[in-house]
Amino acid sequence: MLLASLIVFCFLFTAAAGQCSNSQFTYSSVDNRCYYASKSSAQWAVARSACHNMGAELAIIHDGNTNVAVDQVGAAVNTGLIFWIGLQVTGGSFQWTDGSIMDYASWNTGFPQLVKGYDCVGERMLSRGVWENLACANSYPYICQANATYVPTTTTAGPFVCHNNPYYGPTGTITSPNYPSNYPNNAQCLYNIILSPSAVVHLHINDIYTEACCDFLNIYNGPSNSYPLLARCAGQSCSSGLVDFYSSSNAMTLQFVSDPSVNYRGFNVSFSPFYQTTTLPSITSTIQPNCATYNGTSSGEFFSLNYPSNYNNNLNCAYILNALSGRVPSIYFRRFQTEYGFDTLSFYDDSAVTVYPNGQISVHGSPYLRLSGSAPEGQTYLGQTQRTVLIFTTDASGVFPGFDGQWTSAFMSSSAATGMPVSTTRASG
Repeated sequence: MLLASLIVFCFLFTAAAGQCSNSQFTYSSVDNRCYYASKSSAQWAVARSACHNMGAELAIIHDGNTNVAVDQVGAAVNTGLIFWIGLQVTGGSFQWTDGSIMDYASWNTGFPQLVKGYDCVGERMLSRGVWENLACANSYPYICQANATYVPTTTTAGPFVCHNNPYYGPTGTITSPNYPSNYPNNAQCLYNIILSPSAVVHLHINDIYTEACCDFLNIYNGPSNSYPLLARCAGQSCSSGLVDFYSSSNAMTLQFVSDPSVNYRGFNVSFSPFYQTTTLPSITSTIQPNCATYNGTSSGEFFSLNYPSNYNNNLNCAYILNALSGRVPSIYFRRFQTEYGFDTLSFYDDSAVTVYPNGQISVHGSPYLRLSGSAPEGQTYLGQTQRTVLIFTTDASGVFPGFDGQWTSAFMSSSAATGMPVSTTRASG
């Protein structure tokens, strides 16, 4: 049996209020973080560096409370002014600078603007904090965000285990302190799950009930909370709407924090190994599709979102083609029209991706084919393995009708294309 270990450390403080280690920052009781609002202006990249130099990050916002906190700090300097926050276009979609997903939005009317190069986001301080995407070279003030520190009113002997004994795999259950009774206030709990190198972590949310505004279970894709955030769970659900999560390696970290008031029963989650058929290569990116995944067997047809109308911006769409045994997918397009160079359909063979049961896709290889712009009608493209995964990504501006694809199971032959560079043909409007 493959052994897995779960190392659990939990720190409980009974602090009356948070403090900021940097005297230039102001503590916000709205979301229990520290903020600095600059009075000078800078380009987005310069603003981010300035925050880093203060041991902070441009403001990262995952909920309404944090958005209010950022708005209050900025409005205290200048109401109505734009302040840079830590959101920008990366890989064709908006992402936070810590790598976490954009699971909350507060766009101003008419935004985001579909203008190429408007890749950085600022918050306009208008009592509710609305966002606008703008050119990164523009200069605005900025909001830096840092975690608060706590001075406990009671002392402890140091880190102590939240539960009576540490967990040993390959499966286990983790609960918030006192579950199913209410968890304590001011909890700071960190749970590190480390499984056998041949497995990734499968986490299932059995139950969660916390104070929606202020008490969070954060799920990180790696051995510490410095790794990308997979999801933030609060209230009675997780930000992504999912109940199953998969790490990209053999490690996952959970962080549970509660504020000084209002508590509920907390959470109950279970973990188990998810084994790969081969040793998992290093991960280059993780994709959570934001449109319905096509999963076909033997043959079929697939379309871009909204086809024949224009597709949306900021898409990550997956199409999984499972050919019959001993064959590969044979694909052709009756129509293909995307924004050249920016909206791309990438073809991956089975060895380059891992598709998890919750739809999450880990990419650990390069696509053997990319199509962008327009593709020749009647051209056939062969898969390289029995299963081929197509991933369609679009940027924040410029939309076209997309594609109408058909596929069948075929034996490999030399009469079809198995690889080609990005299309050099521009799609016409």
